Amino acid sequence: MKIKKMICGMVAALAAGPAFGAITYEDVTRIDQGAAAYYNFNEASGTTAADAVGSNDGAYGAGVTVNQSTAPRPLTYRGFTSTNTSALLDASSSSSRVTVPTAVNMSSAAGSVSMWVNTSALQLSDTDAVGLFYGTDEGGGDGFGGQNELHLGIQPTGELRLFARGATNVNVQTAGDANLDDGAWHHVAATWNQGSGQINLYVDGNNVASGSGAFNNFNFSDEVRLGELGSGGNHLNRQYGGYMDEVAVYNTDLTSQQVTDQYHAAVYHYDTTDFVYTAANNTSDRIVGEGEVFMSRSDDGANGWRIVPDESAGAGTLTNARGTYVQSLPDNGSPGTPNGAPSIEYKIQIDTPGVYQLYTRWDGNATTSGTAGSSDSLFVDIVEIKGVGTDWYEMTLGASLDGNFATNSWDGTGEAEVNVAGAAGNPITFNFTSAGEYTLRYSQREDAAAVDAWVLQPEVLAAPTGVGPTVSGLQLEVEAEHYTRRGDNGSGQSWQLVDADAGTGNLGDGEVIGDGGKFANAQNGHYMQVLDDNNNIYNTTATVDDGPYLDFDITAPMSGFYQLSVRFDGFSGDSDSLYARILGLEDGLGGDIADWYRFVENGDASFGGWLNMGAVESTDAGGGETLAGWRLVAGQSYTLRFQPREDGVSLDAFRLTLVIPEPASAVSMLGLLAVGAARRRRR
Repeated sequence: MKIKKMICGMVAALAAGPAFGAITYEDVTRIDQGAAAYYNFNEASGTTAADAVGSNDGAYGAGVTVNQSTAPRPLTYRGFTSTNTSALLDASSSSSRVTVPTAVNMSSAAGSVSMWVNTSALQLSDTDAVGLFYGTDEGGGDGFGGQNELHLGIQPTGELRLFARGATNVNVQTAGDANLDDGAWHHVAATWNQGSGQINLYVDGNNVASGSGAFNNFNFSDEVRLGELGSGGNHLNRQYGGYMDEVAVYNTDLTSQQVTDQYHAAVYHYDTTDFVYTAANNTSDRIVGEGEVFMSRSDDGANGWRIVPDESAGAGTLTNARGTYVQSLPDNGSPGTPNGAPSIEYKIQIDTPGVYQLYTRWDGNATTSGTAGSSDSLFVDIVEIKGVGTDWYEMTLGASLDGNFATNSWDGTGEAEVNVAGAAGNPITFNFTSAGEYTLRYSQREDAAAVDAWVLQPEVLAAPTGVGPTVSGLQLEVEAEHYTRRGDNGSGQSWQLVDADAGTGNLGDGEVIGDGGKFANAQNGHYMQVLDDNNNIYNTTATVDDGPYLDFDITAPMSGFYQLSVRFDGFSGDSDSLYARILGLEDGLGGDIADWYRFVENGDASFGGWLNMGAVESTDAGGGETLAGWRLVAGQSYTLRFQPREDGVSLDAFRLTLVIPEPASAVSMLGLLAVGAARRRRR
């Protein structure tokens, strides 16, 4: 029985799990797309800009400062490490440049350059343009002389510009709404092809400008520079000022899809901050969260929330926690504010409107005064509910503030909008007038208050007791167009973006029109479709991984069983079916782990709802479906991959929901799986 196989596999793997590393931005840009040279600017010191591809090391000028912590980093740019560094170029220096060896063999015949830049209006130094990339076959140029030149730069008003010398020069620049001088990181790219006369500009993965013309064919045999337009004339007035990182150069003109994929590889990696607490495990609308599994936190410069003991030993010793917990540290008596830092936030999904009561398993240790008291206190609010009813509550425990989470295990009381040392014991309730996503926020009032867990439930339900219920459904929902990477895998097909709002037969802002017209009911007006819909068939165990793939990198916030639900369809019945797998979570056919699931829909070209039933390791057209999912380990990165079984399948979105947190028994897993099969989450 397939479900038994899945359950046994999870139970056997409770103690340990494999570690799978996510593919980085550099992997896609440098390796997959075949860069001629790649400069990640990760040097701690020195004058050499190492080429990560081969031996074409660049040279930093004296006006370049390396090892800058202002760089694309998580959380915003998750395709990079938390220690990624950039280079800072000084526009006022006569030697602010990175020189690239001409041995990279670039030319105007066909090529591309991509990079990350961060600048502001104060750092743009010239009334013409400042240089990001420059190539020529003769010296003495400054970007706008008579030499053969091709260069990418930024206009004084912040627009991106690409110039190619020719009998009639080819110029193209972005519109005013794509300005780069805003002090934020932007991915920029330019591609050119002298044979077709086509040049393209991209900002943050989008093709923002294109042009064509008869520009000259020349090698970049004299100079290739970053941050400067040439070496003669007015070049010193046209030097870039700002941060630069991750420069890739190519001897081919990248496609629009390849440039888009670069940006996706930097941005679309999913972790705890993208998950939402839901009531998916039960029918009572109770939402349960762990203190240490939060979506965001903010410090006030002196105090902040830390995971104990993973990030800090904590202040004092708090006992009887459900596991790890979060504590506002240091325990120094600094007061916080009801709606501000230091705070910690949890995203929640309310499915049924109504009045909900909050219960918190929390405590403090009052080490500042040496005795238990009310100084270790909290504020709590729902960020989106203001001006109607109670904006926030203050929570105090008084004499039961003893460093023991079990003494007053679930506190559901506080005082509305009163900031005093001892708050009254009124129920903490919030009126959710509509379904949707909200933010539960705890803020420090004073000293080292700690949160172990919380429960938000309809006020009519009985208060939790003891250690309380297990975490409800932590859920990640992702639109298919926000993939991490994609590939055609040599199959001749590929996943492509379709704009469902463009109207039948129109491209809109999609990459293709789509097969047979538009699919109906796309959630956010876009979806991904495998095209061509040409009867490519991957319906044997030997070919199940041969189709084009769409990947999503995910880091699990907690250990447990995660259920997969997909919103997809096809155009010609059951043949247009879908495979889903977790790369590396495989143990061969017939093993304890589902190496893949096969999903089948009705093929009516309409995204009608969520499907969470798939057949384990099946390649046929239908039958044998069970709940689809895998056991994932907290903090480990995984790649969820979708591939077609046959023809032009389309994917609108997917959900990955924690339905069985660990520890759990095989019996409880079977019970929860039965509940999950019977209940579809409401929106």
